[in-house]
Amino acid sequence: MATRKARDQIKREYFYLEKFLAVLQTKVESIERGANPPDFILKQGERCIAVEVTEFHSATNGAGGHPRRPVEEEWLKIQQLFRQERKQYPDLDSIAGLLFFKQFNLPPSGKHKQFVQELLDFGRSVIGNLTKDGSDFKDFGASFPLLNEYLKRLNLYKTGCYITWEWNHSASSVGLNESELQKTIFKKLEIPRPTNITENWVLVVSGHWLSQSMGLPFVEELREYQTLNKALNQGPYDKVFIFQYMFDRVLLWEPYCTWTEVRKTRFAGERDRTDEGK
Repeated sequence: MATRKARDQIKREYFYLEKFLAVLQTKVESIERGANPPDFILKQGERCIAVEVTEFHSATNGAGGHPRRPVEEEWLKIQQLFRQERKQYPDLDSIAGLLFFKQFNLPPSGKHKQFVQELLDFGRSVIGNLTKDGSDFKDFGASFPLLNEYLKRLNLYKTGCYITWEWNHSASSVGLNESELQKTIFKKLEIPRPTNITENWVLVVSGHWLSQSMGLPFVEELREYQTLNKALNQGPYDKVFIFQYMFDRVLLWEPYCTWTEVRKTRFAGERDRTDEGK
């Protein structure tokens, strides 16, 4: 039986795949879970497409030299505990918060419970003074030692409905280089090509976490990744997609045609665009 972590990963991969197909406006008759590998099998008429889904993660350190991914996982633990403990205080459903940590540094596991309780208590202590425009707090007083130790500031605001409290490290760019992309893709090149398929794809997802961000790489940059592109030409895949989830942007590698942008970055007020003939 699959563990909860494995089930969550499958659910997340399926979500990304459906979103990717929707962004490209590509319809399929069915999405089936593969034998792992491949992760999924797409049926589209007579076409049978194998898809491996993998999430991009940068090993680059954040502020203060702290590795990004482990810190993000620590934040998820704190956020989950906060949601659980918050149920005891329904008055907090009317406010939300944004936490600004000092130097990308979070309290260790042994301090999670105290840190969360201080957040809850502080939120309740100021709830009567909050507005929809929000208020910034930087000095929390002697009663909240962990908030003083770990938070640069805390922004609290009225919402009128339940909203999850967040932190300030969810969508910043850490850039992209060839070695980082190689680490993500090369492990997939070791997987033999499945039998009885029409096409074999890899879908590399750049998600919303800081460690998953790769900026907005140009196709000209990707075409210069000689080691990566040579390995792809010798590998088992017909297409490699980079899906930048936060921007609805898709980049495509095909053998000997190198990289193209098949779904351009969409910003507020900009109409949808796709490259001709793709």
